[in-house]
Amino acid sequence: MEFKIMTREDLDKIVELYVGAFNGEPWYDKWTVETAKKRLGQMIGCEDSLGLIAYDNNKVVGMALGNKEYYYDAVHFHFKELCVDTAIKGKGIGSKLVDEMVRRVKVDGVTEIILWTLRCSEMLGFYEKQNFKVSDELIIMRRSL
Repeated sequence: MEFKIMTREDLDKIVELYVGAFNGEPWYDKWTVETAKKRLGQMIGCEDSLGLIAYDNNKVVGMALGNKEYYYDAVHFHFKELCVDTAIKGKGIGSKLVDEMVRRVKVDGVTEIILWTLRCSEMLGFYEKQNFKVSDELIIMRRSL
């Protein structure tokens, strides 16, 4: 497996992967190519973003994306997106992407990684295997408009 840093020029390579992954289980989102391209382009353009594309035999098999944020006492990495080709899910690609992202941001001075994910056993189980823990201090709140 090979990892390459994501750029805006890679959007067409990853948008179908993203739509396919998040429109399926367990999320059942309703992304279109256009809306996904806007979201991913916005994140790639964010200051201090880092995106990785995983290739296996020159085929895109996964992607990960997030950005650094500075605090008074730390540098956090907000892990915003991670997805794998649904046809080969469960083969360790997601774990390898997380490991590679962790390795790269640690070298870059990041002291903590924060992520949001769907509250379901599949996602909790995956991220707990990657040594993430559910935060006792943080809660996500929403307000519909």
